[in-house]
Amino acid sequence: MKMQEEIRAAKILAGARGEAPRDREAMAETIAKYSQMIWDLRDEVKESDANPVMLYEQGQGLKVVDARIILKKK
Repeated sequence: MKMQEEIRAAKILAGARGEAPRDREAMAETIAKYSQMIWDLRDEVKESDANPVMLYEQGQGLKVVDARIILKKK
């Protein structure tokens, strides 16, 4: 979660402009799990992306709206 403080949107994630703070814990957990999945499948995955991601209020999680995984040719 420390790295989240370094991105340009850090203040927005923390609840700027009268908005509620976003669920940064869910974001960190999802990034970690997604990264692990891609690492585990590294011999099969050529590239991957997931966006946009809707990050809800703190404690409410997130939703990956679209994701794409391109497999390597065998």
